[in-house]
Amino acid sequence: AALVTPPERRREALRFLWNGNAGQRRSRRRLESAASALSTLERQLEGALEAWEGAADPEAAAVALRPVLSELDASGRKVEVYVDSTEAVEELDRERRRQLNVRLEAFFERLQPLMVALEDTPQ
Repeated sequence: AALVTPPERRREALRFLWNGNAGQRRSRRRLESAASALSTLERQLEGALEAWEGAADPEAAAVALRPVLSELDASGRKVEVYVDSTEAVEELDRERRRQLNVRLEAFFERLQPLMVALEDTPQ
C-alpha cells in the first residue's frame, strides 16, 4: 500500500503500517515472555515433585518445599495476570493466549493439591 501511495504521503503510510504492526509485535513478545516464564515454573514444579518423591524423609522435604511451592504459586499468579492483560490483536495471538491459559490451568491444578497436602504435614 505504501509503495503505490504518492511520495508526499508515503512516509505517513509507512508510519501507519509500522505503528499498527508495533501492537502485534508487542503482543507477540509479551506472550512469548509469558510462555517462557511458564515453562520455567513447570520445570521448577517438576523438580520440586521429584525432590519430594525422592526424599529419604518426606515430612522434612514437605517442610522444605512449602516456601518453594508458595513462591511457584505466586509466580504463576503473576504470569496469569500478565497473560490476561496482554491484548491479542491477531487470531494467532489469541490462540497462543488460549493455549497459555490452558497450560496455566493445568499448572495450578497440579500445584494446588500439593499445597493442600503440605498444609496437612506438621511444621
